[in-house]
Formats: sequence, C-alpha cells, structure tokens
Amino acid sequence: MAEEPNPAEFTAWMAAETAAYTAIHQLHQRTQGGRLAIPDNRIEQIARLRKEADVRFASMWGALGAAPQPSAVAPVKRGHAVHSGHGQRPAFELLSRPAAEPIESRLS
Repeated sequence: MAEEPNPAEFTAWMAAETAAYTAIHQLHQRTQGGRLAIPDNRIEQIARLRKEADVRFASMWGALGAAPQPSAVAPVKRGHAVHSGHGQRPAFELLSRPAAEPIESRLS
C-alpha cells in the first residue's frame, strides 16, 4: 500500500514553488525579457526561493519513503574522439543507447 503524502508538506512545497516561479516571472517582466539590467539582490532572492522549494521537495520526497539519491555520480567513459579539435566535448550527448545506423544503409 502506498504511503499517504502529508498535505501540509505538499502545500508548503507548492507555496515555495509558486513563490519562486512568481519571482522569476516578475523579474522577466520588469527586465523586458532580460534586456534591462538585473539587480543582484533579485537574483539572490530567486536563488533563495528556489533553494527553499528544493529543500521542501526533498523533505517531502524523503517522507514518502523514497530511496536517497547517490551523493556522487561516477564518471561515464566515452569511447569517441574529441570533437572539432578544440579539446571540448559536445554540450549534449546521448549515452543511453548505441548510435543508429546511417540512414543510407537503412533505406537500401
């Protein structure tokens, strides 16, 4: 039988999420989508609101009996050469499945 969530914790998490979302939306509106300068104190305020929402979610998640997440992530070995000769890897890589065959070989 699934555990019943605590409605007070859920309500507190939703309130924290709403406060963070509202602050981000207001900042976006006041800076005309980031075209105007953003005050540092507004960014700090949003960071605090996001942190509070994350902490509330984590406490609620733990209260539901979820397994804790690992504190460290093991590095993933990649078996390909470095791209573009700049010593950097692409920003996004799909590592969960092998590469597909070229479309030319699939069409023939």
